[in-house]
Amino acid sequence: MTKIPSNVQYGDGHYSTSVVDLGDIGKYVALIIKDPRTLNKYVFAYNEVWTHDAMFKLVEELSGETVERQSVPEEALEAGIQEASKAYEQDPSYKNFVLLLVQQYANQNWIRGDNLPETGTYLGYLLSKDLYPDFKFVGLRNFAKEALAGKAQPVYTTKTFDF
Repeated sequence: MTKIPSNVQYGDGHYSTSVVDLGDIGKYVALIIKDPRTLNKYVFAYNEVWTHDAMFKLVEELSGETVERQSVPEEALEAGIQEASKAYEQDPSYKNFVLLLVQQYANQNWIRGDNLPETGTYLGYLLSKDLYPDFKFVGLRNFAKEALAGKAQPVYTTKTFDF
């Protein structure tokens, strides 16, 4: 079984991404679908923007432990994407698709900055922060506290692949 590692840091750790608590997604959807301002529009819904490094530091602060990070430089990620692309072209199996997908996702999420509010704005998306400034969300700090206390359902920790 192959498991997606949770201690990987792409680039230097200072790239940002947007995060949203799983429990807030439905609340955003309910607001968005009844809001006439969003009719035929795309909405970029998010709670906070964090760097990878800040996420690791948050967990270390709350847990009192040091998280061993597996650093993947940008060049290594790009080389991995090229290698996975060639493998998928030669053998378009599910395994090769997932291996390519995971690396492309890491690149767009942590290196290119596709998952940021300013990218959404550039692409014409409305921002949830502008539409619903009073929305009470679950922040990453609160999620991390609940997860460390065993009260939250961790995301993707049980996802495995049969290859």
